[in-house]
This record gives sequence, C-alpha cells and structure tokens, in this order.
Amino acid sequence: SCKSLDDCIDLYLKEESLKGADQYYCGKCKTHVDGTKKQDLWMLPPVLIVHLKRFKYNDYGKIGTKNEAAIEYPVTGWDLKSRVKSKRG
Repeated sequence: SCKSLDDCIDLYLKEESLKGADQYYCGKCKTHVDGTKKQDLWMLPPVLIVHLKRFKYNDYGKIGTKNEAAIEYPVTGWDLKSRVKSKRG
C-alpha cells in the first residue's frame, strides 16, 4: 500500500499493535500478553541505506508472493528531519 519512500518510512515508524499470534512473552508474568511496538528515528546518519522487502510472507514465515509494487523515491534531497525525535537531529 506504499506508493513512495515517504509512505514506507511512515508505515515503518507507525505504532504497531501486538495481539493474538503476535503477542510478546512477558518474563515477569510468564505468559504472552498484548502490547505495542514503536520504532523512532532519533538521529540521522551521514548515509542512510534503505532496504525494501521484495517478498510478502504468510503467517508461518514462508514466502508467499513477490512484491512488485513500484515505489517512488527522490534521487536527491530526501528530507527526514520532520520524522526525527531528537532535537539534535
């Protein structure tokens, strides 16, 4: 559902709900529990390498189909500053 690299990074940085088969194991409770997972950008490196998934996986981790979606990307000037959480950037 991503059409651009900006869409992809926004999806990557979106909070994800962990429920059902995606629950995580709590060592304190000794059981699987619902939770959330969130990735953030705190600082930007001098060089950023982006790797896009080429395959869609099924629920069992096996390759289902090849992802042939075209992704638009900037050749120069990709500005990620608005997505950085640290004030030092």
